[in-house]
Amino acid sequence: MNRIESRISESLELMGKRRDRLKASREGLGLVENTIRHRGWGQQSAAWYDRAHVSLATLRRFWQRIPISAGSFKAICEAAQVDWQQVADRTPAIAAPGLSANSCLNSSTPLINPSLPEC
Repeated sequence: MNRIESRISESLELMGKRRDRLKASREGLGLVENTIRHRGWGQQSAAWYDRAHVSLATLRRFWQRIPISAGSFKAICEAAQVDWQQVADRTPAIAAPGLSANSCLNSSTPLINPSLPEC
């Protein structure tokens, strides 16, 4: 695997199951906190979320480490002048309780998500 393929693979891993959602790591939030304080911003500064073109609610979810759209996540980091890859949580997504990669749906259960494998 060459360097570009490795970076693409790493980015896809970083994004977890839902490739369009990202959340901040605890360390990443510390980095952002230091950077915005240096700029004179607080965690909910209007100047920050206006510059990122996101809502205050989205910025709050960012600080609560709730997954948000990758576009909003990157815009928030860019507005703070921090590399989004240094902020993003790199831990793998945890499967929902009771489900595993080998789980199959009961054959009498209608398929809710067609992208899930059938038994």
